[in-house]
Amino acid sequence: MTEVTGGVQLGPWAETQILLFDPQVEESHSLITEEALPDLGQSIALTAENSQTGQSHFRGGIFLHNAYHNPLTLSTTQAVRISGQINIDPLHVGQTADIVIVARWTSLVGEEKYFMQNSNGQIQSWDLNFAHLVAAQEQVTLSAIQAVDIYTGLLNVGQFQIFFGYRLADNTLFFNGEQPILVTSYQ
Repeated sequence: MTEVTGGVQLGPWAETQILLFDPQVEESHSLITEEALPDLGQSIALTAENSQTGQSHFRGGIFLHNAYHNPLTLSTTQAVRISGQINIDPLHVGQTADIVIVARWTSLVGEEKYFMQNSNGQIQSWDLNFAHLVAAQEQVTLSAIQAVDIYTGLLNVGQFQIFFGYRLADNTLFFNGEQPILVTSYQ
């Protein structure tokens, strides 16, 4: 697992993939069906000037006990796979974009920290300045359905709100702002 500031263990973040696999069935090679992932709503589009609802649609959840859940409460001893899927706005399909992944961690005593994944798969603290937000994957050609393998492993104690999305060349960011993936981990 990767150790980041404040003793929070998140583990290595995975790269964007088109196929997602069941960790409990090694030979599974099926694409996650839309019905399997909980609905996270429409995208929120952020620009330097404002925010608005976008046309991309998000799904995502935490895989545990042969199903995807959102929200989910679990023990720190239970390994999970967190996955997402974006139905890309038809106007953006074929464009080049950066995939971004951000996690907001809240400790049991209310301490709050934000993290992002860089293109080397390393987890870094994020200061909430969009100019400092790095890409988990750079220069991806967007498909109609963009699958995102967010995280696999154990989580430290606390609550995680997980956001993912894509940033176009004009720096407009589309992400699951209506509903994050929520997971609470206890000892």
